[in-house]
Amino acid sequence: MVYYLVYLSSANHLFSESELTGILNISRKNNSGLNVTGILLYHEGSILQVLEGDEAVVKNLYNKIGKDSRHKNVIRMVAGNNAERSFPDWSMGFKTVANGEWAEYEGYLQLNADMLLSVLKKKNPRVDTTLKSFINTSVQ
Repeated sequence: MVYYLVYLSSANHLFSESELTGILNISRKNNSGLNVTGILLYHEGSILQVLEGDEAVVKNLYNKIGKDSRHKNVIRMVAGNNAERSFPDWSMGFKTVANGEWAEYEGYLQLNADMLLSVLKKKNPRVDTTLKSFINTSVQ
């Protein structure tokens, strides 16, 4: 069993590509060390993130994220246990609607909505539904 948590928040300002790159690099490093996987979706200041791993580790990480001054209105959408990870190979998958040259950053996946939805494969219906809702309203 793996614990998962999905949250939604609002950035305090629209992130630049360099800020998003910094977040990605730090998240990848920290998550790899904690055996946490997941994905971060960003669209014009809206953030949706899925975290997966040991329950205590994910809850601790979520509490830390909640204190991060770069965003506000952090709302836990769904959390629970699942038989397997939805994103087992992604220390931090990432999707932003803004265009950028991200290919040189290991761990960045230039996804489109169809690619992301095909990855989910119904491993966790609660996570899938939350991601699909975010994608369908903001990532087109």
